[in-house]
Amino acid sequence: QAGVLITCAIRDVSERRKAEAALQEREEWLSTTLSSIGDAVIATDTAGRVTYLNPAAQSITGWSQGEASGRPLGEVFNVVREDTGRPLDDPVTKVMREGAVVGLTDHTALVAKDGSRLSIEDSGAPIRDAQGNITGVVLVFHDVTERRWAAEELRRLTARLLEVQEDERRQVAYDIHDGLGQLLTAASMHLEAFTGYRDSADSNAADAEFVKAKRCLQEAVVEMR
Repeated sequence: QAGVLITCAIRDVSERRKAEAALQEREEWLSTTLSSIGDAVIATDTAGRVTYLNPAAQSITGWSQGEASGRPLGEVFNVVREDTGRPLDDPVTKVMREGAVVGLTDHTALVAKDGSRLSIEDSGAPIRDAQGNITGVVLVFHDVTERRWAAEELRRLTARLLEVQEDERRQVAYDIHDGLGQLLTAASMHLEAFTGYRDSADSNAADAEFVKAKRCLQEAVVEMR
C-alpha cells in the first residue's frame, strides 16, 4: 500500500509539473506575440492598475514596464479630448461595467510621459479566466496622428479652393482648380484605399497608400502658395 501511495504521489507531481510547463509555454507564447504586434497593448487588473505594456505601448506612452507596473492606468494611459483637452473617463471602469469589448471615445489624444500628445484610436476588452470571471482589462491602441493630419489638410485645402472668387480671379482660379483639384481628388482616393487596406490588415499596402496621399497633400500645399 505504501508503494501505491508513493507511485500516486510521483504521478501527481509529474502531472503538476507538466501542467506548469504547459502554462509557462503558453505565457511565453502570448508574451512573444504581444511583443511582436504593431499595436500598443496595456493590461490592467480589476482595480485598474497596470500589469503589462508591450514594446509598442512603452514607445507611445514613454513609460517602461518597470516604471508603469502597479501604477493606476490614468497615470500611464492619460487620455484627453483632442479638441478641448478635457480628461476622459477611465476606460477600465467602462469595460468592467459593460463586460464586453468597447470602442472608446472618438477624437482621443494620449498625453505621453514627456507631455507630448498623440492622436490615437483605441478599444478595451475584459480579460476573463476559465470560469468567465473578469480578472482585468486589456487596451489596444495605435497612433493615428498623421492620418488625422492628412484628413484635416484635405478639408482645409478643399475649403480654400472653394473660397476662390470667380469674379476677380477667374483665370487664376481656373488654373488652381485644374491642378489643385486633381491633387485633392488623388489624395482622397489614396486615403480611401488606405482605410480599406488597414481594415483588411494589409499594413504594407496601407502604408504605401498613406505615403501617396501625404505626397499629394504636400504638393497641394505648394500649389496653393
